[in-house]
Amino acid sequence: MNTIEMRNTHLKSDKNALYKDIYVDGVPFQASLKKRYPLQFSTGRYDEEFIPRLMSKWNSINHNSKLQNLNFIAPIYGCHDNCCMYLFAEIEYTEAHVKWLRIAQDSSYLSLRDNEMEPLVWLNDFQNLVFDKSEYQQVFS
Repeated sequence: MNTIEMRNTHLKSDKNALYKDIYVDGVPFQASLKKRYPLQFSTGRYDEEFIPRLMSKWNSINHNSKLQNLNFIAPIYGCHDNCCMYLFAEIEYTEAHVKWLRIAQDSSYLSLRDNEMEPLVWLNDFQNLVFDKSEYQQVFS
């Protein structure tokens, strides 16, 4: 089981610019993605720091619902101006867990974009992250 939390941090370019970031297993999630997928996160917008955009409304869908195994795609990171979404997660709610099944980049921000490219480009070999549902909901409520 993985752990997830939001921690205060600052931008590398501006130590006074504070924001909250997603930490998975004690490590900033965007840093772990950039380390694991250096080519995918080495140019353009993907070389920058991201701001979490995983909104509580996406994660409270199942709060009062009796639905089980709800599956949807939600934005997890975007730009500093809150106008662009860069990274998305396929998220599955089960009775006891929340799973991040896949992570995708918005192809609009890829430098080698092909006109025929799908809107989302999924990262290869992403290992599922499994969180305790009650812990997860506390983080994003």
